[in-house]
Amino acid sequence: MTIGEAANVCENSRPGVMTLSEKIHTLSELDKKVCTEVFDRHEGAPVLLFEGYKITTPNDKELLIPDAFSDVYVRRLEAECDYKCADTEMYDNSARLFNSAWESFVSYWTATHKPLGAKKWRL
Repeated sequence: MTIGEAANVCENSRPGVMTLSEKIHTLSELDKKVCTEVFDRHEGAPVLLFEGYKITTPNDKELLIPDAFSDVYVRRLEAECDYKCADTEMYDNSARLFNSAWESFVSYWTATHKPLGAKKWRL
């Protein structure tokens, strides 16, 4: 999923709530979390140094989470919109959907990538 795709899906489901700049900031913060909490702790990380996204970052820039788990981005943006609108019930639902998507991605990554510093046991 690209920055533009995530922003457009969010705009279709929650029109006019967040500016493009706010969406890019939210996506940047989420990918920083992906790097520090997931990629930096496992071998085979696709990014060595993540510098974040800015309004000048091209909309066709690929986000870090594999497409099979791209709903993580959409759910995070929707939760941010609901929070911004002070819609507690919608935010609660959106946050649960985000947490579920996030946990699915993290479970997949930890199951398919060896942790850094993992040692082999000698028998």
